[in-house]
Amino acid sequence: MPKIIEILKFRDAVPLRNTWYNYYGDIFVSVIRESKPYIRRKALPPDSKRDNDLSEWHRIWQYENIEAYYGVEQLGAKTYELTIEVDGVRHRIDSVVHQVAIEFQHTLSVSIEEMNSRFHAHTKKGYLAYLVIDLTKYNSSQFYGGHIDSKLDKIVSKWKKTSYCENDKLFIDFQDCIVRLVKGLEVGYITIHKLTFLHELLSLEKNFDKILSSEKERKYLQQQEAILKRRRELEHEAITFKNLKIQEKVEFLENTLKTPDFRYLKQCFEDNVIRPYTNLHNEEIFTYRKDTETENDFVENWHVYYSTDSQFELLYKTVGKLEPKQVYINGYARIKKEYKYLFAEIVLRDKFRTICKFKRQNSVTVKVAEEPLLF
Repeated sequence: MPKIIEILKFRDAVPLRNTWYNYYGDIFVSVIRESKPYIRRKALPPDSKRDNDLSEWHRIWQYENIEAYYGVEQLGAKTYELTIEVDGVRHRIDSVVHQVAIEFQHTLSVSIEEMNSRFHAHTKKGYLAYLVIDLTKYNSSQFYGGHIDSKLDKIVSKWKKTSYCENDKLFIDFQDCIVRLVKGLEVGYITIHKLTFLHELLSLEKNFDKILSSEKERKYLQQQEAILKRRRELEHEAITFKNLKIQEKVEFLENTLKTPDFRYLKQCFEDNVIRPYTNLHNEEIFTYRKDTETENDFVENWHVYYSTDSQFELLYKTVGKLEPKQVYINGYARIKKEYKYLFAEIVLRDKFRTICKFKRQNSVTVKVAEEPLLF
């Protein structure tokens, strides 16, 4: 029968052959093996579980860190191996400090379903559920450096699917620090010093909320800055566009309007009969196109002027006839058709609706009332 030594501090539990330790009523067994001796807690009968072989990493976090800092030695209450029952299922929590329930996971092959069941059980019982996984064989730079290790990436991707990660409660223990995965942050994580995690365990959420609040404020300010920048760009574009339109208008009125293509538009602007109907559009810029139709020696030339500033349109149609005329070429009589101008018809449209019509003949313009035009 091994001797049982009563200890008050867990660090005094040194693995020795045939030696067990009584730590405030719990028995810890010395496991002597060739590679590295260790201490494990002897399972209690109600747990219905075999003796638990703890990894060195798990033992240090559960007992030498959490229990030593928050447990019976300091505050008079044990923090480890709390058994709860939820929906008829028993769960044993690695560490409980006040309302914070922590699972330390060294074995990474455990299923997502198992981890999710722990999270929901702990949460349903009213605990703030944390999960810390052991990736101490990696350095944090391999996680958030420029080139993430492919094997590490595969491991992290698995644990991102857990309910712990979905609720921002997953912590990764690397060689140099602890990384908390956070969906709400642009970078996706928070770096925490290991001693900070231990000493400020009970205020991690408060600090976390401050970081999230700061991030939201930063994003809000960034968004407002982007809106303001875009507004300035739009204002600049509007001013530039306005100046461009002014330049185009000056160019049109001073030069383009005086070209042969626009002579009929200019004529209408200056015509005493038509001018009252075009005054609102005298300062606008117009485009020009021409169509010609010839039938039975009658020639119709359509001069179409369309405002780029409104939906005003002026159609100026000249009507002429090709008349035969005898001419002599090299002493021989020939018949040649010459164009003879007859009259013009003008239509004013606004928003594709005809507002009035005119007829111009022998330099006299008259407004056409109801009589239909040739077109």
